[in-house]
Formats: sequence, C-alpha cells, structure tokens
Amino acid sequence: MASGETLWAVTGRNHLPALTVFPAPSFLTFDTSFKEEVVSYDGGSGTDERAVYEFVWPNNYDGGGINIVLGYSTDGVDTDPVEWDFQFMSVGDTDDYDTKTFAAAVTTITDTPAATVSANKMNLSAATAISHANCDSPIAGEKGYVRVTRTASTDANDDNGQFHLLRAEEQ
Repeated sequence: MASGETLWAVTGRNHLPALTVFPAPSFLTFDTSFKEEVVSYDGGSGTDERAVYEFVWPNNYDGGGINIVLGYSTDGVDTDPVEWDFQFMSVGDTDDYDTKTFAAAVTTITDTPAATVSANKMNLSAATAISHANCDSPIAGEKGYVRVTRTASTDANDDNGQFHLLRAEEQ
C-alpha cells in the first residue's frame, strides 16, 4: 500500500455500546449533526468520556506506522482547544478476547476549532503519526479497536464535541 492511502475509517455509527471490557466513565449519546449520526462527548463536564470503534486492518496493510485524521464538530462557538486521546488494540489469531487489553500508549490530538467557528461546523485535525507498536503491533487482516476519549482534565472547550470520523492512512 502506498504512503498516504486510506487504510480504514470509522464513523459515529461504528460506536460500540459500553461493555464491561470497554468501560465508559460517563454515558455517551448519539446525536445528529449534518444530518448524520454522531457520538456526542460532553464538554466542560469534568468527566472523561470514551467510546470504542471497531474496524479491520486491510489485507494490504504493510505493518508500518499510521497517520490519523480526526473529523469532529462542536455544538457551540467556543474556540478553545478540544483534546482527544486514542488507544489501539488489535485482535488476531489465537488472541484471547478476555485478556487482551488496549496498548498502554496514548496518542493525543489537541485541535482548535476554526476561528470562524459556528455550531456543527466540521473540523479536520492535522494528520498525527502513530507508530506500529502504539497501534498494538497489528498485522494485516486483524480486527482492530480504537478507544477515543475526550479528556476533561486538560480540555479547555466547554462545548459538546461531536465525533464524525477517524481516518487512518499509511505512513
């Protein structure tokens, strides 16, 4: 696969319900924005909120690092930065779902909404590099999970963050 090509993408519809192995500190809600389903992460709540999204590493994935791009909006006009954290888990042949955990490494994207922000305006983050190891060392064809957390303790934006998409590209 060539550098810059999309490996996979997840949207709000890929959100998994909170399960025992994927705990959510606070209940996330589906919302609609741009006439599509989004997952709404509360702003200014003082509580980290997280959701898990699933995908499959494509058969032509070469096993290197990836770049991720986040697409989100906010439900208001606060232009303070929004912080999102990402952790990965890959599950392959002979892995035990009951004992498998997310990689310890956390990748953070802190993005500032556009200066001309208005409610529900799409924002795309700059591409952020993640090493193969920090993706839980996946191989082609494995099932993947990404845990997306909005971090209340360091997030300055009080508006709800609406998750639209996360796209992974080959480095």
